[in-house]
Amino acid sequence: MIPVVTFVGFVEKRALVEAVAQELKGRGYKVGLIREKSSPVKTSSLPFPGQAEVNFGQISLVQELDHEDFEHLIYRLFEGYDIVLGEGFVEIEPIPKIEVARASVSRNLFKGKISGVLAVVSDFEVPGSRSFPFEAISEIASFIEEHILLPLKRDVKTVLFVNGRRIPIKKYVRETLAGVIEGFVSRLKMTEGAREIEIKIRLE
Repeated sequence: MIPVVTFVGFVEKRALVEAVAQELKGRGYKVGLIREKSSPVKTSSLPFPGQAEVNFGQISLVQELDHEDFEHLIYRLFEGYDIVLGEGFVEIEPIPKIEVARASVSRNLFKGKISGVLAVVSDFEVPGSRSFPFEAISEIASFIEEHILLPLKRDVKTVLFVNGRRIPIKKYVRETLAGVIEGFVSRLKMTEGAREIEIKIRLE
């Protein structure tokens, strides 16, 4: 699955997200950006009502999500990317999050109230949290690399979506499914050097 890290908080986050994206790009990663455009209905479920602004380098678009499963949205829009950095999407539980806070705005944090907050970027001390100052762009990128990117690289990247919804499958099943499909495809012509295989089946 394409890893996503979203930056949350009540302060402007765009400059920080873009700086971290540039740092990761400089390390050889292909980075996509997605930003929440409108506030979601208060729900902890994955389907996300509203809009998101999606950035593909020099091209950006506003995507109507229409209660689409968020993980499927990321897979559909950012196929081939190494990581996606987001702004917002507080209510979507499974996404790892980095909170951004300034003392002049509020010391009242999301951390401890929502799931998935791994670290805080702030201009004040946050006890009991992995914290970074705003200027520590390289350290923030290294944190994302260590805790999000590298663990996924050690796993077989096999995902299963049914009706646009990701179905959790255990590691053994992922490896078995990948091996069966790879073995079948390798016997076909023009498949030499395959690194990624995508299959879509429509049942009538």
